[in-house]
Amino acid sequence: MRSYLKMLVNKQEKDEDMSNPTEKSIPASAGMRVAQTSLVNKLKNKEYRDAYVEANIMQGLAHQIRTNRENRDWSQHDLAEKCKSSSQTSISRLEDPSYGKYTLSTLIKLASAFDVALIVKFVPYSKFLVETEKKAPKYLYAQSFDNEFIENKTVTDFSSEKTTKQDILSMYHTEVFNEIQSNFIVGSIDGKKIRNNCDLDNKFIFISNSEKSEDEYAIH
Repeated sequence: MRSYLKMLVNKQEKDEDMSNPTEKSIPASAGMRVAQTSLVNKLKNKEYRDAYVEANIMQGLAHQIRTNRENRDWSQHDLAEKCKSSSQTSISRLEDPSYGKYTLSTLIKLASAFDVALIVKFVPYSKFLVETEKKAPKYLYAQSFDNEFIENKTVTDFSSEKTTKQDILSMYHTEVFNEIQSNFIVGSIDGKKIRNNCDLDNKFIFISNSEKSEDEYAIH
């Protein structure tokens, strides 16, 4: 399957090059716009689109893992030790662009080892193309939290404070709940709160303050 996707991408790019024989002679200043237009045209093909996204994720992760390890002057064995449950062989596989068997659990462990954040979310293609446009090593490297904040004295070091994983999850839940509250309770009329009920018609419903407590405004 993976070889088929690679073949599809190569074929699409070859066809595109043949249909645009003068593209290489375009000045460098216009090269970026031409490249973006050319790529968008290729992405109109659904199979190519899916293959392009998969290749950027699988190969991109491999290159990013290696870049972040090497920029920290770590060996594969060093990274394996910091991941605690990994071996040098497993790290070698993760840095292989043809491997492609990443799990969220593994990515979370790697993020912890590098002491960086991890974002996993669905995005529109416009944002995806901006995020994946620059592939040079300097754009793949992510500074650790300490290097970015503590050493640069931009925040106070609270590392000595005791905080459990449950505390963090509880805090995150509270932040999400408050965000939901601010987005969905949009005003009041005659002492009654107005909330968007998220139905398909996007209608508003009225909830009396005396009828519902604050925690009942949450989405279940």
